[in-house]
Amino acid sequence: MNGIPPELIDYAHATTHQPGAKYAPLYFLSGQLFTPQAGETLYSKLTVPVLVLYDRDPNIDFHELPDFLGRHPNWLAQRIVPTRGMPQWERPAETAAAMTHFWATRAA
Repeated sequence: MNGIPPELIDYAHATTHQPGAKYAPLYFLSGQLFTPQAGETLYSKLTVPVLVLYDRDPNIDFHELPDFLGRHPNWLAQRIVPTRGMPQWERPAETAAAMTHFWATRAA
């Protein structure tokens, strides 16, 4: 499906179809929706261009990101400062600019 691995689709489905879906935010906050080694088991299989927007996040430290990027040439990362996990809400103009630049460079 356009370079998206079935495992990632299954993961998305599983995380949005939990019993008692109205409690999904609590599942997230308690860590029950996180997959160990998600980078390798899920995301490394993506073949489409991927942009990671990041800064500081209460759930992840991004310490593996530089190594991961080095092994996956279709991935690019851009830091949106200052944010705490929700750059689309915290820095919408910077987020939109990063996305616009990313897609413009992919179309060329």
